[in-house]
Amino acid sequence: MLWGQLAPANYSATYDLSKSFIEYKLVLQDDNTFNFHFYRKIDCEQCVEENKYGKGTWRIEGKSLLLTSNAETDINDEFVLNLSNSKARLIQKRNYEGQKVALLKFYESDIFWVKGMELQPD
Repeated sequence: MLWGQLAPANYSATYDLSKSFIEYKLVLQDDNTFNFHFYRKIDCEQCVEENKYGKGTWRIEGKSLLLTSNAETDINDEFVLNLSNSKARLIQKRNYEGQKVALLKFYESDIFWVKGMELQPD
């Protein structure tokens, strides 16, 4: 991937905290389809392990990535996340070592926890 150019790739973020583990994975395929996986495990008695999936199509508009899920073909009992109206763009940040890293940052989504999400290319 060249800097600033969105392309088919795998993007992810993992948060391994003391009492919880959260992982986001987005796969942009060559055929302009995507798969998304959200996993969360929180260590408490009443908490349940969560796996949620989404799929659909993606396109580039200007510098933004736009995701669309078709309610009739992409949403079902397994793929419950409707990522339509989710928009992201590549940004550049410095990591803890001071190195510049590329991140895919979501700046718009109908799913409240997707907005602001930052994923690294794998």
